[in-house]
Amino acid sequence: MDKIIESFKNLYKGENVVKQHIYIALLFYLPCLASTILQFLDKESKKEEVIIILVSAVIVGLLSIVPVFVLQGLWAKFVNRRFSEAYGIPKLSWNCLSQGLKMFPLTLVWGLYIGIPSLLYLALVFLGFGLTISSQDPVIIIVAVLGLLLAVMLLFIPLFLISPFVNMVFMKYCEKFEYSKELFNPLLPFRYMKKAFKDSVFLALKFILVGMVTGMGAQIILCLLLMVLAIIAIPVVIILAMVNEHMFDSSVWAIPVVMLVSVVAIIPAYVRWITNLAYVDNLEEIYVDKFLIEE
Repeated sequence: MDKIIESFKNLYKGENVVKQHIYIALLFYLPCLASTILQFLDKESKKEEVIIILVSAVIVGLLSIVPVFVLQGLWAKFVNRRFSEAYGIPKLSWNCLSQGLKMFPLTLVWGLYIGIPSLLYLALVFLGFGLTISSQDPVIIIVAVLGLLLAVMLLFIPLFLISPFVNMVFMKYCEKFEYSKELFNPLLPFRYMKKAFKDSVFLALKFILVGMVTGMGAQIILCLLLMVLAIIAIPVVIILAMVNEHMFDSSVWAIPVVMLVSVVAIIPAYVRWITNLAYVDNLEEIYVDKFLIEE
């Protein structure tokens, strides 16, 4: 656990670290904004409102592609940096964007390697569920629903077990930022699994707990900030409404509310990303010990 704590501390060492982390946090604004916009959809929304919300979400979502690639490139540079330096994070620059774009083919291929079997499995599960619930027997329906939930949950076990070793594939790429045929070999994670299964899975289990703790902390901060915003906003709205009755119209406040909520939503997104960096830092140590030093 001391090593995990040290990993978090190392992320906040270096020059201009506060400014650097603020910039990183701001990269999550557009993705959070797109998500917040979609939350305004409900059954009572008018057709015109639905169209406006969906169009806005799509536009912001497309714009979010840029910061997502920047974050991906920054992640890659972080992994590369850890091979030579034990602390700090790389400087945020446009090179992060180009690096994120360069790594996209690898991300796409491995996304397909994992996504296609998962979707096929889910398709078979739901097909079986659909055939089962054709029965009118309530007992059979209840058993089918429970079976469906269990089958979906079982999917997470192989995904969890293989995820550290898929990360190692990306670590191999980040050593020199060079592509090779080996990186696209679907059996490569299993080679890593042979030598580092116990250490890697145990680390992943520990970071599930770490993620729960950091996530809970982020949610507490989020709730407190929302409470503060509400305490400040309610008197302001009342005062403005006394001056102009149209201020009670919810549409007037829609845009400011969406923007403020999106800013606050940055916190849990940033915390998850930082937790992932700490996890990768520890996983990379296993990768180096098992596969680089031994070589």
